[in-house]
This record gives sequence, structure tokens and C-alpha cells, in this order.
Amino acid sequence: MPLPPQVTLRDYRVTAHRMIAEETFELTLSPSDAANRIPDPLAGQWVMLHLLEADGTVWAKAAYSIANAADEVIASGNIVLAIRVAGDFTQRAQRLAVGDLVRLQGPFGVFHLKPASHHYFFAGGIGITPMRSMILQSLAQEPSSSRTLFYSARTANETAYLEAFRALAASPSSLAFIPCFTRETDSTIAGERGRVTDVLTRRPVQIADDADCYVCGPRSFIDDVIRMLKEMGVDPKRIYMERF
Repeated sequence: MPLPPQVTLRDYRVTAHRMIAEETFELTLSPSDAANRIPDPLAGQWVMLHLLEADGTVWAKAAYSIANAADEVIASGNIVLAIRVAGDFTQRAQRLAVGDLVRLQGPFGVFHLKPASHHYFFAGGIGITPMRSMILQSLAQEPSSSRTLFYSARTANETAYLEAFRALAASPSSLAFIPCFTRETDSTIAGERGRVTDVLTRRPVQIADDADCYVCGPRSFIDDVIRMLKEMGVDPKRIYMERF
């Protein structure tokens, strides 16, 4: 029986590398052969990134969510990954330069955007990456839908894509953006203070019965947010989560 196409190792090259927050960087990867790229993804899915030795053998691999919209991946072939530096693998990935070769497998995952009139996104830390893909995809495909993003990080400097989300929320894009900072000491920086659950306690939102809720981040963040959503009366069948 042939293997599914998602497991095939495919050559990609780094075409852009930039810092997007303190200790977080973004890689743009383009297929080395336009005819041999990963199958079309769904917004929110992930890929397996393989870093290579000098002789082309695999040094190590790790899973990362795709951070750009699925339609963009399909149109250009480019894969955007946002990676927080947190260990040997991520430190080596941070040293990648434009032109370097990596390999990808994917896409994988059942955590992906589904059609709905209302979307609520709850992201903790680098858990923002699949949410960014979903939000950009939803803005392109579902212009009449509403979107609300609660995004928790320690400080503004550590918040990936902070200004991009502020700009989207300031435009006529139907995105409400609530950044939540747990350790920010600069009072001039706009945003809520405290955990997402603290913010929801202070300023509860009315989540429609037909709304979908997506939660991604560390285990404790997910557990706390899902518990509160259930207490708020959200149908558990409309809550989707991905652990980082």
C-alpha cells in the first residue's frame, strides 16, 4: 500500500528569516522544486520540520504550525513558521540562513478552521501561530463572519505579530483584538493585564450558540480557558484545542 503523500520528505529552502518578537523568529520556506511541494494544507495545520547535517542527512525534526493563510500556501508554495527559541533544536533553527536547505513533511492535524458565523480565538504564547493562519484565512474566505482574538503573552516585547494584529483590528476587517499581558510593567502599552481568564472575569463576553472557539497554547492555559468557556455555557462540541 502506498504511503500517504503527507509523509514524503520534501526539500525547501529558507527564503526569509526575521525576528518578530523577543526570542521568537519567523522563517519563510519555499519549495526547491515547485512541482514537489507539500499537499495543500488547511488553515491551522502543522508540518514536521527536519534540520539537516552538512551531508544532507536529518539531524533532528520537530512539529510547527503553519503561520500563513492556507490560500497563500496554495498560491505561492511558501510556508511561514514562527518559532520561539526554547532549546537545542530551536537554537539551531535560528541559525538558518537564506538559501539553507531543510525538509518538510505534512500537512498534518485535525485542528483547523471550520466555517462559522462567529470565531473566537484564544492563544497563549507561540500558540498564536495556527490562529494567525486561521484568522488570515477567515478574513479572506468569510468576510461576513466576525472574529475575536484573545492573545496572552508575558510582555508586549514577547508578543509575536502584536502590531500586525493591532493594524488588522484598526482596519475594517471584522477582527476584535484583545492582547492580555501577564507581566507587562509599562503602563503606556495598550492591552489588558492578567491572564485571559482574569480578563474574561472582568469583562465577560457573550459567545453566540453558533460560535466556534479555538484554543492553543501551553497545557495550563488551555485547561483554564476551556474550563471557563464551559462555565460560560459554550457547547464543548464547539471548542477545538491544540496543545503546544
